Amino acid sequence: MAEITTPYEPGTPCWVDLMAPDQQAALDFYTGLFGWSGEIGPAEVGGYTVCTLKDRPVAGVMAAQATDDQPAPPTVWTTYFASTDAQATSEAISRNGGTVLLPVMDVMDLGRMMVAADPTGAVFGVWQAGEFPGAGIVNEPGAV
Repeated sequence: MAEITTPYEPGTPCWVDLMAPDQQAALDFYTGLFGWSGEIGPAEVGGYTVCTLKDRPVAGVMAAQATDDQPAPPTVWTTYFASTDAQATSEAISRNGGTVLLPVMDVMDLGRMMVAADPTGAVFGVWQAGEFPGAGIVNEPGAV
């Protein structure tokens, strides 16, 4: 088992999460499929679930919700790439023809994140580790 306890090297996939209209149904499916554990999180984190495998964080699941005048986003998995400076990465994305979809924001003391699309429209996330480096277990069945 490859356990991760320190930040990932920049550019390395370090986290995945799922946005689904029925968060509980998604949790039921993936916990059954991969042997993950996870419960809908508290309201202060928007119900975000950190799923675990062997007591290590492996993926997130959140409810897709409409905001303001925008419809709920589609059901989608997002892969996050590690960065040591999410703001600088955001600026590099824009300079190179990408589009920032969700600007850099703090996620409590866990880290900083953003979501962008490359010039072809492929969506991805960026994670700058704070107290949370990302997936705590990798390269084994049920993990990234």
